[in-house]
Amino acid sequence: FQVIDNELEDYGVFGRAVWEGRIGDRRNRLLGGFGVARGFNDNKRFVNVGGRRGAKTWDSDETTWNYELYAENQLYVVPEFALVTGFQFGHTRRRAKDDVLSDATDDSATKNYTWFSPKIGFLWDASSNVQVFGNVSRSVEPPPFSELNPTAAPGFANLRAQKAWTAELGVRGSWSIFGFDATIYRAWLKDELQQFVDPVTMGTFSLNAGRTIHQGIELGLTARLVENLLTQGSAAEGKADRLVLRQAYTFSDFRFDGDPVFGNNKLPGIPRHYYRAELVYSNPMGFYLGPNVEWVPQAYWIDNANTVRTRSYALLGARAGFDFGNGLRLFVDGRNLTNEKYIGSVGVVPVSTPANSNVFNPGDGRAVYAGLEFRW
Repeated sequence: FQVIDNELEDYGVFGRAVWEGRIGDRRNRLLGGFGVARGFNDNKRFVNVGGRRGAKTWDSDETTWNYELYAENQLYVVPEFALVTGFQFGHTRRRAKDDVLSDATDDSATKNYTWFSPKIGFLWDASSNVQVFGNVSRSVEPPPFSELNPTAAPGFANLRAQKAWTAELGVRGSWSIFGFDATIYRAWLKDELQQFVDPVTMGTFSLNAGRTIHQGIELGLTARLVENLLTQGSAAEGKADRLVLRQAYTFSDFRFDGDPVFGNNKLPGIPRHYYRAELVYSNPMGFYLGPNVEWVPQAYWIDNANTVRTRSYALLGARAGFDFGNGLRLFVDGRNLTNEKYIGSVGVVPVSTPANSNVFNPGDGRAVYAGLEFRW
């Protein structure tokens, strides 16, 4: 493509406060906060001449200001049941200044997005070890510079912010040797940013889809399989060694909802099933060791037309470490130990053709990470 040179600078300030007390005879917890952040990117591109910089093709100063104000209140109507209400107010300003005007095209532009997102839900302590929760909330995601500023036309593209209403219901807790967490959700999206073919230029750009659906299940399960395998001691006091199995599974069903071109096709670039597990032995002396696996059992689509898929894969890893007990921890993390060749991610396209088939990004090969961590 080209030689890309980006220099980024980000800073901001945020505040957060929590008040816990009583409203009348009912327990209440109020959380509120704000955030102000600025991001700047000196975005330059050059003709690729054998991997070296040639003539400058792009030079843009990209600035973003983000403002956020939020609050959430939990009112315990009865001791075991809380009504949750909240909101988020946000505003973002995107500004690009074109510093290459020799091409007779001024790509400078400014765009503002403002939104309000309410939330209502509940928390129910069904027992001392089990909590049930649910909520309905709105979310908004403005488009980033990479989608706002296509190179085929001056200025910003006429893109709307992506909006969604999401409902979720879940349960978390523990029983005997098990810990569990399960959530089911469905999001109704409008103006999701997706790849389409522009009917005027016939180029591929991010455009706002009509309506899309994101729905799925997230499951987590932890099991303490064995305790006092090599030692004798109290698990409650942290003096027993243990063998623990941790598992996480995600089911993602993302699709168009009656799109004029793609109907109810599945959205590309997202694995439908994703599973990760690790079996870890830990010793009260501070040592831990165990294998892990990452598995995508079903290939997923790379294009909106649902014509070409990736391939399924499974990766084997292992990690080990030692906690010295004074804030210092040593760790070693081995990933993809069998050096599996797999597709780590894809650049999605509207319709896959031989001309745009270079969208498969390889996953990392065998790698080992090691380091020291100190906390105080």
